[in-house]
Amino acid sequence: MRYPGNHFHPRTAGCAFLLAVLLFTLTATPLAAQPLSTSALLDSAARILTRDPARAANLAMQAHERALTPEEQIEAQHTIGVAWQHAGYNARAAEAFRAVLNEAGVARHPHSRALALLGLGVASRNMGYHSRALDCLLHALALEDSLGDERGSAAALHETATTFRAMGRLDDAWHFYRRAIDLRYRLDDRKGIAETLRGLGEMHWRDAHRDSARVLLEQALELERGIAPFGEGVVSNLNLLGMLELEAGNRDHARALVEEATRIADATGNPSVRSQTLLTAARLQRALRQNERAEQLLIEAATFARSAQRNDVLVDILADLVYVAESRGDARAALRYQREWIGLRDSLNARMHSDRVEDFEARYMEERISHDLRELDEARQSDALRFLIVSLIFLAVAFVVGGLVYRNSRKRNIELMERNAGMEASNAKLRSLHEQMSRSEEQYRLLFEGLPVGVFYYDAGLRILRANSAFAEILALPMERCQGMDLRTLKDWHVLDALGKPLRGNYGMYEGPFLSPSTEQEILVSLRTAPMRGEQVEELAGMGFLLDISDWKQVERELLGAKEAAEQAVRLKQAFLTSISHEIRTPLNVIMGYLGVLQSDIVSRISAGEREYFVKVDLAVRRLIRTVDQLLSLSILESGGYAMETEVFSLSILLEQLVDETRPLAEDKNLRLHYTSAPREVFVRADKYSVAQALRNVLDNAVKFTDRGEIGVTVSLRDTDVAIAVSDTGIGISEAYLRQLYDAFTQENVGYTRPYDGLGLGLTLTKRYLDANNGGITVKSTKGLGTTFTIAFLQAGDEIPREPEIPADHWTPDPSNTTVLIVEDDHETQKFLHLVLSPSYSILLADSAADAWDLLMAHKVDLVLMDISLRGDEDGLSLTRRIRQHPPIARVPVIAVTAHAFSDDRRRSFEAGCDDYLAKPFRTQQLHERIDRQLFARAPGSA
Repeated sequence: MRYPGNHFHPRTAGCAFLLAVLLFTLTATPLAAQPLSTSALLDSAARILTRDPARAANLAMQAHERALTPEEQIEAQHTIGVAWQHAGYNARAAEAFRAVLNEAGVARHPHSRALALLGLGVASRNMGYHSRALDCLLHALALEDSLGDERGSAAALHETATTFRAMGRLDDAWHFYRRAIDLRYRLDDRKGIAETLRGLGEMHWRDAHRDSARVLLEQALELERGIAPFGEGVVSNLNLLGMLELEAGNRDHARALVEEATRIADATGNPSVRSQTLLTAARLQRALRQNERAEQLLIEAATFARSAQRNDVLVDILADLVYVAESRGDARAALRYQREWIGLRDSLNARMHSDRVEDFEARYMEERISHDLRELDEARQSDALRFLIVSLIFLAVAFVVGGLVYRNSRKRNIELMERNAGMEASNAKLRSLHEQMSRSEEQYRLLFEGLPVGVFYYDAGLRILRANSAFAEILALPMERCQGMDLRTLKDWHVLDALGKPLRGNYGMYEGPFLSPSTEQEILVSLRTAPMRGEQVEELAGMGFLLDISDWKQVERELLGAKEAAEQAVRLKQAFLTSISHEIRTPLNVIMGYLGVLQSDIVSRISAGEREYFVKVDLAVRRLIRTVDQLLSLSILESGGYAMETEVFSLSILLEQLVDETRPLAEDKNLRLHYTSAPREVFVRADKYSVAQALRNVLDNAVKFTDRGEIGVTVSLRDTDVAIAVSDTGIGISEAYLRQLYDAFTQENVGYTRPYDGLGLGLTLTKRYLDANNGGITVKSTKGLGTTFTIAFLQAGDEIPREPEIPADHWTPDPSNTTVLIVEDDHETQKFLHLVLSPSYSILLADSAADAWDLLMAHKVDLVLMDISLRGDEDGLSLTRRIRQHPPIARVPVIAVTAHAFSDDRRRSFEAGCDDYLAKPFRTQQLHERIDRQLFARAPGSA
């Protein structure tokens, strides 16, 4: 109130006098007291940084005001930021770190700049500015690396990994966490190791690796207890372990961990830590179905999260409040919490991709700090004038009081205007949030309606609350009939059982026939159901997903039919190949056998030219066999029916045998064959049969396409492999044909006038056999001068096969009275074998397994010649296995003599228990050699 005249009210004069005394006291105090030094203030702040961070921040601000050098100012400002960060006030911490950046940039202190970037990155991440945080942390990492500060680099790596984890970039987070833990273990930084172990534990928890997460978090907790038993790190680890045990169902252990975390968090006074601890405690109460207590804890946690500006934690708290409000049936509170949750979540998502807003905020804070610094400088300059001002205060009290009244009135007006502006801004923000929520609801509605899967919600009475159009289409019902439909009318107990499981807290499923309620037609459906509401059983509701799979099942049946048809075709092809091989080789065996008998009988009575006829017939038969073998082998390789039998064998011995086999063919053409072996015996691990076929094809081609000159076979050893070079002086290969050298049924010269016979399959089979054995083949050739093929295999190393030990009591029959049982279903082959073997042995004949078994039981048999294909229900391999299981005859030698000549037939023969294997057709001399080897070669005292 204003009074007439120029006089003041008595109360006003008294207030003015008290104000003058107060100003005098304030200005006189700095002269009377001795202030603490900057270093002493900073030391005090450091000692109480974790126990009382707010007081530490105040001490650091006093130190900043009294700092005399740029270094002291930077250190004080950084301490302020760290203190506010420990106290959980991230916005204040970010402001302090930005001030450090400005001062460190002016003073050119890169290390201080790196620390400020690190602190600013952490504070920005805690406030939800992930892109800004990542930019600061990567900049800090680059500075620390350039300065060679490994501890600083480790801290920057850890915080960068944590930011990547918050952004959902998990691969980057794993990479940076591993770099951080390696560096911290090397530096023996126990505090840092504990920090990064906690981050790795959270990553494993996110990936549902609970055991790994538990081990890492317990290690981190043990380290944190040894460093700071009542620090923030202990609280964080206890919270994480509590949630982990809660997920695992160990509620008692989880309660103990959370209670310990709560006690320590309350002692720290950090609102950020307390908000996270209260959130964990609330989730524990929810698991115990104490929803009212959980809501109280969540509301308290939200208060602390807002105080610390931990929006990332506040999002989780609001989401839990939605569920708690729904569980107690308070739809209005649930909607309020959900709207706040949606707005805050969308705001955080926008922050992750809005660098322009962050840059604007950074510039604003920098300008604000500069303005505060200028005001501080002006205040320091005015300290010297305070005593002069005091002497004038008593003369100008009236004017000062009047000015104060006027300024207060103006200040109120300004505050009112600012409040109105703030309310307008809040209203604008609310309108924006309402629009965002409306857009989100529209997006969810479109997603729900547009799903091609039938989706529906239903209550505890199995009555549909909401369903989409796809659900109505599957049931062939109008949409209005689906809304509120009683699902119990479906009357299918499989479907009703799946619908009822969510009401008991479980997941349900059904897949099978379903009778449509509208058309009464049966369709195939896939139904999945899940619980939808809170923890109390009576409040549970369900949601379901329905899909018509009739067309899928039809396609599945068709695919199964096609698969069975393809498998039947493969079986028929395999049976055909086996039969055709048997039917060609059996008569050829008789032809070659009798031809050999005739030749031995009349060789002394015919001329050399006539003996040549037998040679030509033998060559023609072998050419026919080779042609059939190549065709059948190619068919088996293409159908995938070839069975590899990998073993370690001597490549040197095999190659010597093949060279000796090829030498007569070369000598018939007057060709010189040179063989240069390796300096030592070479062993390889491969399929012996296919390797022999590949090498034989290359040697045969060298002889076939060389008319004069020589053929060389050279074996050389390299680091880990062995190379076999087969060179000739033959016709060579043109450059154009080399590109199709390994194609089936191709030859360089074709047509009726081609100079060389054959199908063009030799090198095709060779290439495929070598590929199957991890071998390689290369060729160098010059047309008209010759060709060199080089085949390479990996050496077997130290693997050397051992010779089988022969037992002392091995079967050793009397050579003068030897009985051979011939088990053969082809009578012509029986006659031939009887003819060639009867002069040397006593012969028994059987054409079925039953007859052979009777002869074995009735006679002393010294050796069995076993055909694989026999008449009746039992084949030769089954009979051989029966012989090996009957002790009185288990040691009788069995030689498989069969027209089934593939490598798989050979393998099955040995697996069944055969001692040797001889493929038809064969020479009589080969048969005698095999019999003698089994009867006498292994007898005691034999050579």
